[in-house]
Amino acid sequence: MSREGAQVVGRDGELALLTEYVLRPPGRAAVVAVRGGAGVGRTALLDTACHTWRRGGRPVLRVPVERPLLDVLLDAVRERYGHTASPRLMDSIAAASSLRARRGRPEGLALAHEVGRAVALAVGGDRCGVVAIDDADRCDAATSDVLAPVAEMARNGGVSVVFTARGAAATPLDVLVDESVALGPLSEQDVRGVLSRRLPRHPLDDTLVAALRTALGPLFGHPGVVLPTLRSLREAGRLVVVDEHWCLRGDDEIALPAEDEFVRLFRWHPSAAALAAVLTPRPLGLDDLVRDLEHRGADLGEAGTLLDELVAAGAVSVSATGDAVSLAVPALTAALRSAAVRERAVPPRAVTPARVRDLVAEGRFDEVCDQLERDLPSLVRDGTANPGVLGELAATYLAARLHEWRRCEPPEMTAVLRELGAPDPWQPYAAGRWDALARHLDRLGPTTPGAFFSLLAALSGPPVDDAELPPGRLEALRDAAAHGDLATVLEFFPRTACRTSTDSDFAGYRRVLRAYREGDWDAALSWARRMEARAPERRDAPPRRLARAIAAEACSRAGDHERADAWLRGVSHEVFAGHLVSWARCGLRYRTGRAAEALDGGWREYRWHREQGRTSGLDVLLGRLVDCAVREGEQHRAELGLAELEDLDALVRHRRSRTAVLLARGLVHHDRAALAEALRLARGSGDLNSVARACLALSELSDDPGPWLSEMYELTRRYGSAQSRVQLAEAMRQHGVVVPQQRARSESFGEIEARMVELVSDGCTNRQIAAVLHVSEKTVESHLTRIFARTGCRTRVELVAAWLDGRIGEVTA
Repeated sequence: MSREGAQVVGRDGELALLTEYVLRPPGRAAVVAVRGGAGVGRTALLDTACHTWRRGGRPVLRVPVERPLLDVLLDAVRERYGHTASPRLMDSIAAASSLRARRGRPEGLALAHEVGRAVALAVGGDRCGVVAIDDADRCDAATSDVLAPVAEMARNGGVSVVFTARGAAATPLDVLVDESVALGPLSEQDVRGVLSRRLPRHPLDDTLVAALRTALGPLFGHPGVVLPTLRSLREAGRLVVVDEHWCLRGDDEIALPAEDEFVRLFRWHPSAAALAAVLTPRPLGLDDLVRDLEHRGADLGEAGTLLDELVAAGAVSVSATGDAVSLAVPALTAALRSAAVRERAVPPRAVTPARVRDLVAEGRFDEVCDQLERDLPSLVRDGTANPGVLGELAATYLAARLHEWRRCEPPEMTAVLRELGAPDPWQPYAAGRWDALARHLDRLGPTTPGAFFSLLAALSGPPVDDAELPPGRLEALRDAAAHGDLATVLEFFPRTACRTSTDSDFAGYRRVLRAYREGDWDAALSWARRMEARAPERRDAPPRRLARAIAAEACSRAGDHERADAWLRGVSHEVFAGHLVSWARCGLRYRTGRAAEALDGGWREYRWHREQGRTSGLDVLLGRLVDCAVREGEQHRAELGLAELEDLDALVRHRRSRTAVLLARGLVHHDRAALAEALRLARGSGDLNSVARACLALSELSDDPGPWLSEMYELTRRYGSAQSRVQLAEAMRQHGVVVPQQRARSESFGEIEARMVELVSDGCTNRQIAAVLHVSEKTVESHLTRIFARTGCRTRVELVAAWLDGRIGEVTA
């Protein structure tokens, strides 16, 4: 929940219910409890309610429990109503002031009744006032003794009393409660709304929301937890704008801020410190928990009460069998670790080949670099290690640095590598010259990294027959190598079976590539933004350049050419799998009306790739060049592209290259049989892009284009390209094919708004729409602004696509 002015986000129902309970007719005052877990937004709701009631003319006395209750109430009544008080109220104020001057326990109770009477006279009766008390469960002993008598006197005098409390915590007012309002966690949609208000101007990237959801666990729906965490991230410089979206920078854990209630509790409470020392994210049996607490000298009663509160708040989870507990909030675990609540210093483990292999298998390449930078120089100086072991460790260090794009190394490490004869791997690595890189590493002897790059070189060339590789995986691994997806190749490399770290650039690029291929362009862009926000010093790493190329292609195909240009700005094609950069740049140039530049530049970069000895994956770029040449009527270039594809296919003999040849042959020679075979191969391999290209080409050559256009339209819906759907729908209308509308309409508009959407779909400008409908241009702009807000569409193209899909446009009375 969030407040902006007097507006509360995500609590409309609770606010309405609270108002219904409190604002009753004269003579029907009530005591109302507002309960919810830590950080769920009790205070925010109470603040908003009080503001709303005051605005409506109701007198409200807001009481903080940090100060003595009777003093606060009496001072408030005197300051606000003393100058206009009735004789009875003036007498009551005087009597209460006299009792306060000689306060003792008997006088304290009498004072409570007199203060309650003064409150009732000041804001009760026909005024139907309200007393609002926050955190009634945390009042001190003195306030606890007098709270119930004051509240009862106020209610009897026509004043409603509202108080907040945590969960099921006991309060002195429980015996008087007439109504209760329970606050649960906010929905994810409401949390997004709260976060968006705190991070204006740009939308939130999905990976930022997902990271907060994962870190906060069951507390994600608690605004009092998620908002301070967001503020802490922003103050630490971890929130950045990438591609017009707020993203999370860095790989560090998200931790609850130091001022968080749970962190403070664990830090200062003796029993809490002991409990924090034994609780972990892994389930811990209750018997083991008790034993550990006793060993640490904790008060089991206090620890048990605290544990119950943590379970009720969702910070600690209980197993299904009820015999084990664990920390349920990773951000709390991170905060406790960073605050050094647990003082378990773990000395660094000495480096060994087995230890390095374990780290590699777990994808922890940064730790490989750190450990070898610490220990390898001493191993070399000692002279006791086997030369083969030293060569393996040095090669692993170089490979780990390449993986993490750590360009700088300590001077001592540079001297050690020079002594061992280790080469400089950066140039062949960045250029994708895997065979050269393997030969470089062979200077250190037969090593696992050298064998990996030899395999990568083999996968990037003609078909290989490697008995070490898993059967049935060769085609997939060759495809991964062709697209620079080293994470997939690394996972299936038999000597490591490496699990690439989920936070590495290679894992991020694989997510981008897979999401794009599956047609989930929003996810592809989100992962690309996540990569950009991580570790700015690795911005030039090859996987990031490839991810930018995929992101640019997604934006360009969706019609957002400015964003596509921003993604490609400064990205060179002179990198491994750089044909993807050339492919994306060629497509962007062509879609923005620069056909000659697209063809000339595309052919120039294609020849550069071939001069570098590259073949794998070039069918993607050649296929695009053939498409563009056919559309522009450049038959010579189209036939040249087909010939190059046929030569390439004869060399690499891959299912993907064979599909590209058949598609090009069908386009260049209007060969329906070749297109049909290409469609069959593309369907079998799940190549949706080739399926769409084949369907479009067949529709242009067929007497009955309906089936091909309908299949392609369904594919464009999956790809999420609004511009493609609009263009295809127009082509379908020209051929008399009905545009399918399978989704129920989720937005209904009035007659004028529906007509405006239709005119937008016809390509009309705002001025033209105004002339047709006989309204002002400003009226059109106002209507369209509301339509965009209601539908979530950001451009006219997206709006037309939504209308074509049947999601909007129904006319209501």
